[in-house]
Amino acid sequence: MPGSTAAIGACGCKTSRAPEQPSPWPADWQAVESSWLAAQVSPHTRRHYRTSWRAFSEFMGTDCDPRCITSDDANAWIASLRARGQSASTIISRVAACASLYDFIARHAP
Repeated sequence: MPGSTAAIGACGCKTSRAPEQPSPWPADWQAVESSWLAAQVSPHTRRHYRTSWRAFSEFMGTDCDPRCITSDDANAWIASLRARGQSASTIISRVAACASLYDFIARHAP
């Protein structure tokens, strides 16, 4: 289960999934993240997006292939944020920040 001490799956996530189909994601994940953050005008937004994505990445496992992440994983992260007492507005803001990355990739995929 994501966020637990479960074994790391084949895709590097705390799941057993692997990508189901070829992905448009570039091999250089650091470059994707850097480009996404650079596209944000406000330094505050960049900091918030970076912090939110890294929190989600840590929850999933830092070596997790982003192609493996599902809505079930996002829902498990949301549940963990609620369990830690995060406010609804904080949770919404963090989820929106992470969703922004996927939107960025969809707009810039070859």
